[in-house]
Order: sequence, then C-alpha cells, then structure tokens
Amino acid sequence: MGWKSVSSDMYLYSREGRFYVRRRVPSDLRSAVGKEFLITSLKTANVKEALRLAAYVNAEHQKRLDEAAGRRHPMENSRKFDDLNAHELEKIVTDWFSLTYRAAAISGRDRR
Repeated sequence: MGWKSVSSDMYLYSREGRFYVRRRVPSDLRSAVGKEFLITSLKTANVKEALRLAAYVNAEHQKRLDEAAGRRHPMENSRKFDDLNAHELEKIVTDWFSLTYRAAAISGRDRR
C-alpha cells in the first residue's frame, strides 16, 4: 500500500492505518543526509494525535536539514533570556504558541 497525503503543510501521511511525517530531502543535501526522504513514524492511528506530534517531528526534520546545509540551529545561536527585550520575548512566545496550536487548528477544520 502506498503513501496517502493527509496534510501537505505538515508533511503528514498515512500508510496502512498509521501516520508518518514524510519529507523529501532537497537534492543538494541528499549526500549529506544519506537518504531521499526523512520518514518518522508517529506511532498512532489517531489523526488528532498525529497532527499534534507532527509539529514536533517537523521541527526535528528541519533541524537535521539545517545541519546538513551547514546552517546553525536557532537554539545554538540564541541569546540569554535576560538579554531579550519585551518585543523579542513577545515574538518568541507568539511564534511558539502559533506552532504548538497549529495542529489543533488544522484538526478542527476536519470536523466541519
């Protein structure tokens, strides 16, 4: 049985009743990564749980691709909490909530 796309923006696929994050590695990074696709099983058959977990797995896949490209991961290049101003803190918190709750918003669209 083949891969069935569930959510292209989350790289979420189903196969034989299970959910996976499946992401094609850009051709210029394939030799560094060692494969054509990054595939991680979410070990669930529940779409709501899969959407929630996909956000975390996508972040790990992106980190791996960034490292292969020689880009530093934002956490490695971060400043101390005390050095951030109020505007920078607000942006960090807003971005975090946006990523964390995006899966919930997507799964909510499926119920309509």
